[in-house]
Amino acid sequence: MNSIEQRVTKLEAELRQARLEVELARDREMKLIDNRKNIFNVFYELFTANGQEQQFATLIAALHNIITFEEVVLISHSMESDDSSNMEVVYASHPALKNHPWKMEGVLNIALKTQDIIILSNPGVAAGFESNDPEFLSHVRSVMVIPIIFEYQQLLFVCTHHVPLRLDMRSRVDVKNYLPFIEQSIACISYRSLLETIVTEHTNEMVDYHSKLQSFRNLSHEVFWQTDASYRLVQVSVEAGNIHFLDSNDKRNLPIYESFIGKTIYDLIDGSLVNKHSQPMVDLAKIVKDHGFIANVELPFNLNGRKLWVVLSGEPYYGHQGDFQGYRGIIKDISREHQERQDFENAKLEAEQADRSKTEYLAVMSHEIKTPLQAILGMIDLLEQTELNEVQTSYIKHVHQSASLLQTILHDVLDLSRITSKAMTLENVSFDIKFALNSTIIQMRDKALEKKISLKLNIADNFPTLIYGDQHRLSQILFNLINNAIKFTSEGGVTVNAERFENRLKFSITDTGPGIEPENLGNLFQPFVQVDSSISRKYGGTGLGLSICKRLVEHMGGKIGIRSEKGKGSTFWFEIPCKVPSSPLIGANSVRRDKTEHREHNYRILLVEDSQINQFVIKTMLEKLGHKVTLANNGLESIEAIKKELPDLVLMDIRMPVMDGIEATRQILGTIAPLPIVALTANNSDEERIECRKVGMVSIASKPVTTQTLKVLLDDLEGVIEEYGQKIKEGNYKLMANLPDSKTDGSDEDNGNTKVGTVSSENTKSNASLIDALIKNKLGADRNNRTSRNQRT
Repeated sequence: MNSIEQRVTKLEAELRQARLEVELARDREMKLIDNRKNIFNVFYELFTANGQEQQFATLIAALHNIITFEEVVLISHSMESDDSSNMEVVYASHPALKNHPWKMEGVLNIALKTQDIIILSNPGVAAGFESNDPEFLSHVRSVMVIPIIFEYQQLLFVCTHHVPLRLDMRSRVDVKNYLPFIEQSIACISYRSLLETIVTEHTNEMVDYHSKLQSFRNLSHEVFWQTDASYRLVQVSVEAGNIHFLDSNDKRNLPIYESFIGKTIYDLIDGSLVNKHSQPMVDLAKIVKDHGFIANVELPFNLNGRKLWVVLSGEPYYGHQGDFQGYRGIIKDISREHQERQDFENAKLEAEQADRSKTEYLAVMSHEIKTPLQAILGMIDLLEQTELNEVQTSYIKHVHQSASLLQTILHDVLDLSRITSKAMTLENVSFDIKFALNSTIIQMRDKALEKKISLKLNIADNFPTLIYGDQHRLSQILFNLINNAIKFTSEGGVTVNAERFENRLKFSITDTGPGIEPENLGNLFQPFVQVDSSISRKYGGTGLGLSICKRLVEHMGGKIGIRSEKGKGSTFWFEIPCKVPSSPLIGANSVRRDKTEHREHNYRILLVEDSQINQFVIKTMLEKLGHKVTLANNGLESIEAIKKELPDLVLMDIRMPVMDGIEATRQILGTIAPLPIVALTANNSDEERIECRKVGMVSIASKPVTTQTLKVLLDDLEGVIEEYGQKIKEGNYKLMANLPDSKTDGSDEDNGNTKVGTVSSENTKSNASLIDALIKNKLGADRNNRTSRNQRT
């Protein structure tokens, strides 16, 4: 019985124990459920908390349910930091804990290395907790150090209490049970803080980028546009200032915006300014149809009556499936630029027209001035060849000097005008440079002999014979420099040296004149500059010659300079590029006889000149040289004269009524015979010289001409005339009866508009009578008799 009772008692005790354990298990389960709910609530509150402070406050409140502590501080040590001792306070619940200089030493260092929770009682003497701050020490009489290790960061969660031993081993066990929760919570706070920082930075960057983009858009005056797949505009960023026709203070964007939306680009094009069926528009349509790139296409737009020019650019855009969605691009208003460009083009055309007018004016003035100057100098030349007494010779000499000075001034002024107006064009043809040098020396020799000084020419052995360039302008430079040297040299002489240095030619003109002071050398090549006013009074001139030489040399790609010493003379030099032709020269300059083989000729020369006085003067000069001269008043008469009899040479004036010399030359060489034709021009512009060469003229003689210049010209053309004569013989050229005849009796044509005829003997006699009257008034009856004899000759 006792045993049974004992067993029952034991079973009852076991049952009570089992019930107690069940109750305890139920309590633990309920507590676990509550803890899980608390943890869930904590995580929820962590994610919904605003800012790091509130997040840590939520975590600390949750920890208060687990352990008993008063204050807490979270300190961090970066594993990438170079400074291994200093630690950073991430969060502190009390200022005393926040301001303490935490260092990774002592207990703190041990906790991180062992990754274990450490309990301290009265740690004020422990390393890492030493302090002179009583407030700090009052809070750390009981401490629990909880290490939390992440991949790139080490954290210490330090809980404190002012009562010693309040944080004990039981607290340590509780914390260990919830350590994963604590670690996850701090990780969530850290990652959320990092994410918020990244989002904030990116947001600020986007705001800054948008602000910059907006500024750029406003400054660029560009409109951003987008179309749908049917090419209709669905979005346009029209803002004040983006369209030049909108005032930045004028809020009229809506009408402009509405003028875009729903329309295609073609709907906006102003058909009054561009043909929508033109090739550029067809090309644009093809690009759009092929979904190509639109690059800087200029178009005129009409926006509700507001007209402007724009530059259109765009590219296609596609959906996720690669399907075409439409176009995106920009429109830039270039109305002002277009207007400025149009104004510039108009101004350019006006300037070009002004230049052409100026060039034409210079040509006309040159012709109008040089035509009477030819008669003056020609008559002086003829008078000098007659029998004159000493007084008359003196008169003629002074008249000749004055007329020559007038001629020089005229040439200088016209040349400078052409250069400054950019009406000058250089030829680039092959010519005999040695011949050009010798020809210039021959022309200047009489002037040197007159002053009883020497004139020498030295040509280096390696100097080329043929070069490419502008013979006329090169001769002009040499003539001016040699003429200057002779003019200022009273004793001794002038020496011209021609040398070659690789691909450059150098010309030096040295005189034994008075020399120039060093301070006067700098401005010597400036227009209208002379060393002093006495030079102009003594020698005359305009001071333009050297300036013209400098501009011509520089236009050729060369340079010019001077070396001078007062009392010892001067050396003017210039260099120009040298380009030697690869084959021998073919043309007028190639057919020249050696002067030792020169023979006297009596050529049949056709003189085509509209001025009757100049006809008489030049005809008389040529006849004195032994040539037979036929006259024609214009180009059409010259053609009729050549049909009757082929001359050996034609001297052709350029500017004439009825038919000018260029057209006459073109017809003669093209339909009659390859005659040598020489331009006889008072203009002598670069354009006219090029035109003369182009139509086939063999040479150009500038008015006014003298007996000597005509003699030199004919001597130079001796071989050319013979060559052309041989061509005519070989080609068996005859008067062409199949060409349309012109009446030669001076009667009117059938249309009654044009009179064509040959020069009659009565015309020649009337010319001579006119000249006789002029001479009679100036030089007396004796001169008239001699002139009459010349006329009969």
